[in-house]
Amino acid sequence: HRERTVRRMKAQRTVLCIQDGSDLEYTSLAQCEGLGIIGTNQTSAQSRGLHLHTTLAVAPNGLPLGVLRAQCVAPKLKSPEDQRPSWAIPIKDKETFSWIEGLRDTMDLAAKMPQTRLIKVCDREADFFDMFDEQRRNPCVDLLVRANHNRVIPDEPFKLFEAIRQAPLQTKVQVHV
Repeated sequence: HRERTVRRMKAQRTVLCIQDGSDLEYTSLAQCEGLGIIGTNQTSAQSRGLHLHTTLAVAPNGLPLGVLRAQCVAPKLKSPEDQRPSWAIPIKDKETFSWIEGLRDTMDLAAKMPQTRLIKVCDREADFFDMFDEQRRNPCVDLLVRANHNRVIPDEPFKLFEAIRQAPLQTKVQVHV
């Protein structure tokens, strides 16, 4: 499937590589082994399941070209003995590392199709420094991330969210549902 997806991508001038994660909830399957903890509700009950992280290749007109990558893991809870603050945990040991792995995979593909512009599209969960730093060190893939943090913009009077509100409208698109 991946080989055919890559072949379809090579026929495009631009490809959106849309990356996201989904939790597959299997709490009701009491006899199922190998599941991880994917969440805790307000009563502290834990949900069991798997986390699926995928990259879907899509042409700019919305035509799906195929799945580039799918990684399925059983998340493990942080050990109560592990008292490290989140900043002290190496990025490779964090759940967010799957975003970087997906970006690296797309970067590897970019080298095989220099005539095709690849744009990595991610949601707010990918708005973290290491992701941007990875792309900065190897800018062969454009990166579009939905903002989660109201960041400082160098040499600007406003932070990101206010700067966007102050910016002139560039285009308007009507979506028929």
